[in-house]
Amino acid sequence: FVLITLILMLFGDDYDAVSKALTETTTWGFSQHDHPPHLPHQGHYLCTVAACGSPQLVKPLRWGIRGKQRIIVNRQLQIANAFEELIADLSPTLHRFIRKNYDHYGYDLSKKIKSRWASNLTYILMKPLEWGFLLCLYTFCLRPEEKIRRQYSLQLTINN
Repeated sequence: FVLITLILMLFGDDYDAVSKALTETTTWGFSQHDHPPHLPHQGHYLCTVAACGSPQLVKPLRWGIRGKQRIIVNRQLQIANAFEELIADLSPTLHRFIRKNYDHYGYDLSKKIKSRWASNLTYILMKPLEWGFLLCLYTFCLRPEEKIRRQYSLQLTINN
């Protein structure tokens, strides 16, 4: 446990990352959170839609807010958003080009994902991209886990 914790700290994680993995995800026995229900995803993109898949696969972490709407946040969504933030910081021109194309194609594609199995498939297909994003974050950020953790962490009071 100590060795794993030291290795995680070496790569920029917190000393309590292992215990957080057990208590802050919804699919573990010691979890303090319930799995969020499936939400309509109009206006959202691939990682957000993928987070609506089976909790055992997509491992939702918590609720988040996007555009005054509650969304399910999982690590894949956090990593993708942190990567986008990194690209925007390093090259705003490249970010505008990527965002324009993703807005054009990604949203239309995400509207076709209407079932849990389609969300699961999207999550699996996005895994290689997630790993590439994570590699870039660890290569170009001083504190990549801090940048990832910050994504969708704004806690707002939501009236149901």
